[in-house]
Amino acid sequence: MDAFILSASVSCVVLALIYYLWKLLNWEAESKPMSFSNYIAPRANPIYHNATQNHGENSFVWKLIGPAFHVDKLKHMVP
Repeated sequence: MDAFILSASVSCVVLALIYYLWKLLNWEAESKPMSFSNYIAPRANPIYHNATQNHGENSFVWKLIGPAFHVDKLKHMVP
C-alpha cells in the first residue's frame, strides 16, 4: 500500500511539473511578437522554410522514419 501511495504522489508531482513547464513554454512562445504580415512560413513549417533558405528551391527534406535500404526486405517483396 505504501508503494502505491508513493507512486501516485510522484506521478501527481511529475504531472504538475509538466503542466507548469508547458504553461511556461507557451508563455515564452506567445510573448514573441509576430510581424504583421501574411508571411507565416517560418512559423507554420520551419523545417521546409530553413531548408529553402539554406539550399534553395530544389532542397530535399526526408519525411520518413529512416533512409535505410534493407536488401533482406527487398528479397521478400520480389516474387
